[in-house]
Amino acid sequence: MDFAFLDGGNRPSEQIVEFELLAPRIPVGGQLLAHDAKLRKGKWLVPYLAQLDNWKSEVQDVSTEGLLVAKKVASQPSAESLRRARSTLLRLRCSPVEVAAAILPSSVCGFFLGLLRDAYQTAF
Repeated sequence: MDFAFLDGGNRPSEQIVEFELLAPRIPVGGQLLAHDAKLRKGKWLVPYLAQLDNWKSEVQDVSTEGLLVAKKVASQPSAESLRRARSTLLRLRCSPVEVAAAILPSSVCGFFLGLLRDAYQTAF
């Protein structure tokens, strides 16, 4: 597969799962794109991919959401870059916001996000 476009669900973990399923099937020189790179969807994939030395990636400002463009430059990451990428992913997964989102019902999360949105709109 020379080209893949990630367009899964809205959870950051879903893009990581998609990437891990597709990456072994993409040859050196193959490309990967993912939209919403600046939003929640790309919150984990962008920093994770940036740590892997077998991928060259950047976020394009083609929209307010951003587009991740990546090219596979080696078949496997080095052990050190894979360790850094996994460490980055663990840190992101363990952030207080992510832990709360995993534990609390979606209705409670939606309520608090609504409060934050209202407070932000009032401030600006």
